Formats: sequence, C-alpha cells, structure tokens
Amino acid sequence: MKKLNFLLPVLVLSWSATVAADDAPKKAPFRFDQIPPHTTLGFYGDSITQGVAMGRAEKGGGMSGWKDDMDPALGQDLGGLYHQYIQLFLATRFPGKDLQTLNLGHSGGTVDGGITRLKWDFLPNPPAVVFVHFGMNDVKRPQYPPKDVRPADTQRNPVRDTYRKNMTQLTDQLAAAGSTVIILSPTNYDETAAGKKEPAGGHLNEELGLFGGLGKELAEQKGYAFVDLHAPMTGITAEKQKENPKWSFTADRIHPKNGGDEVMAYTILKTLEAPGIVFDVALDAAGKVSREDNAKVSGATAQAGGLAFTLEEKALPFPVLKKDRGFALVPFQEELNRQLLSVTGLAPGRYGLAIDGTEVAEHSAEELAAGLNLATNEKTPQFQAAKELHDLIMDRKLVIEQRMCMVRNNLRFSLRELDGANYASIDWNDPPSVLAAVNRAIDSGKAKGWGG
Repeated sequence: MKKLNFLLPVLVLSWSATVAADDAPKKAPFRFDQIPPHTTLGFYGDSITQGVAMGRAEKGGGMSGWKDDMDPALGQDLGGLYHQYIQLFLATRFPGKDLQTLNLGHSGGTVDGGITRLKWDFLPNPPAVVFVHFGMNDVKRPQYPPKDVRPADTQRNPVRDTYRKNMTQLTDQLAAAGSTVIILSPTNYDETAAGKKEPAGGHLNEELGLFGGLGKELAEQKGYAFVDLHAPMTGITAEKQKENPKWSFTADRIHPKNGGDEVMAYTILKTLEAPGIVFDVALDAAGKVSREDNAKVSGATAQAGGLAFTLEEKALPFPVLKKDRGFALVPFQEELNRQLLSVTGLAPGRYGLAIDGTEVAEHSAEELAAGLNLATNEKTPQFQAAKELHDLIMDRKLVIEQRMCMVRNNLRFSLRELDGANYASIDWNDPPSVLAAVNRAIDSGKAKGWGG
C-alpha cells in the first residue's frame, strides 16, 4: 500500500468562557459568516431553550434529582441543546474569535413573561445578538381539545393579536438595548405521533405555523433576521411517521429531543449563512496546489509511491457523535461540515492517509481524486481535538450554565408563590434582596424543607 502523508501543525483554539459584549452591535439582519470577533449570543425563550430536566432516569418513569457525580450515560433528560450545538460550531469554526452563547430560557415562559423579566435577565448585560424563541406556551394549548376540532377564529384571533403585540413590544425593547434581534419560529407540536400519553390537540401544530408567520412578518417589518424552525421539523416528522407512526422528535409532543435540537441548530446555522467549509484543499501528485480554502499548504513533495505536505488549518471539524443522531436527518455534514481534501494525478492503487504519522484511512486513487470529507473520519487528530472541545462545552453548558438557569428560574417561580406581595420588590440583581425573600419564605413556614 502506498502512502499519503501530511503534517498537522498545532492549532491553538481561543475559546473563552467570559461574557464579552460586541464592540459595535449591528442592527442589520444577522449572518454567521460575518460575525464580529467578540460577540455574545443570547437565546431568550421558554423551556425549549432552558432545557426541560436534568436527572437520572428511574425505573417506572420519572427523573431523579441531579447528582454532581452523575455519569452522562445514565440517561438524564437533556433539553435546550440546540444553542449548545451552536456554541460548539462557533468554537470549532472560528477558533480565533471570542464567541459566547447564553442560556436565557425560562421554563413555562411566554412573550409577556419575557417582557417582565427583561429587567433582571437581559437588560443588566445585553448580549450583542439575541435569538427570540417563544410561542409554544403563548398559543394556549388547553384551548385545543384532544380531537380534531379547530377552535373558532373568534376564540383564536385575540390570542394571535396578543402574540403579535407582545412580540413587537419585546423585540423593540431588545433592539433598543443595542442587541441584534433574530426571531425563531415556534417548533412543531407533534399531534400525529401514535402511542403518546398526552392527547393531541387538533390543528394546534397548524396554529404554531401561523405564529411563525406572524414572527416572519414582524421580522420583515423591523429588519430582523428570521429562522423558520416549524416547517422543516413538521416536514421531517411527517416523513419519519410514514415509516414508523410512533416516531417523534418529542416524548411529550412539545420538547424536541430525539434529534430535534440538532435539526434546530442546523436550520439556524444554515438559514443565517454559517460557513460550511472547515477547509478545502486540492493538490496534485506532484505537490502543485490548486485550492487552499481556510488552510495553507506548504512543503508539498512527491515521494516514492505517494505525497507529503504540511497543512496549516484555520478551523476544526464539528465532531458529530453517534448520540447526535439528529444531524443524520439533515444534510449537515454535506453542507456545513466540509473538511475537504483531494489529490489528483496519483497512479492507480490504494493509498494510506496518515496525519502526524498516524494512519487514519485508506483510499483508492479515484476516491482521493474525487475528494474526501475528513470531517466524518473519527480517527483524525482534528476530530479527536474537536471531540475534547465537545465534551468541555457540553459539560460547562449542562452542569454549570443550564443548572444555574434552572435553579434561578425555579427560585423565582417558588418565591412568586411564597413571598406574596413582597415579590414585586425583590431586586434580582442584588443577592441580599433575594436572600431576604428566601428568609421571609422560610420564616413564614410556607417553604417546607428550605431551612436548616
């Protein structure tokens, strides 16, 4: 077997956990391929953004509480992953930039609630870019009976008008704070999957599509970017249920799991023109370079039965793991994860591909001439480095950020019920004020188990 070798210089990733505001937030529609080097991206929404639960799956159903030493393989119910995948994409595609995502989701959230919590969740430190994702609770699901009955427009029009009015008010305030606004449509409500315990509401998913249309109209009116998540998720659901009537993105008809977060991330990145090239390098058997996109080839020399060269890369591939099964439902690898290498003019035969002395694949001369997408090869050192980054980001986002988000939001839910008239006076940016509210709840005897 002949040899094809190239060396991989050290690629230094600059991924910072600090929250950095963009120096000059732009009001024009947002594009990932033009993202400034210091940008914070906030995701403002409901439980689909916050994440629905974290705990160990128990026999008989349900979830246990979170344990710090929990093995991720034990089956915690992960939600809110779509923006974590976006964080991973940004870290691997733009290693020289300081790009940070923030989980600003609130379980049970509505647009009206989003307006209320602006003063403590958003305005103290507005991100440069904010993705607005509401609608699943605003649509008022209880109005939809468990049979195929369409609520009358006289019943639905006030709900639509409220959504439109509140979305306008919320996005106006977000933009006034200096943030670039991106509206995400609601995701789909799966009213067609067979075998789900929760009854399906007739025409509810259709109504969520209408809400998406209202968001698109507002985006066009105000000059915001818009991403339609509803149509592709509804379409994939319909196709998959032709094969298996029980298939669903969700376990409860609402929260995307089963690949839904991956489809959401792909749709957002694709719609907002994220660059699909990790690198694209082409050369011939003599070492002549014809293309070096997002990489630099040097020292290319023909050797007996092969070719050797050094490749300086400017990005890492996005590491799609087996558990990230939703990426197989969309052309993510083909469109957004192209780590391309082609070598033409090689003599017929099989060639071993080695990177830094480690053989990672074997291909024919014809396959090498047609081009390889190395992003799908888990043996490459680039993929392995990206996988380490995957684990770092997911641990940080799940164990720290999402956990803090849930504790914070649950505390607010609880104190709203326990602190009575004093709730409105709590300053959520002042820890002593929050602690005083907690102590009032404990002293009242209503907060059982909080003391001690």
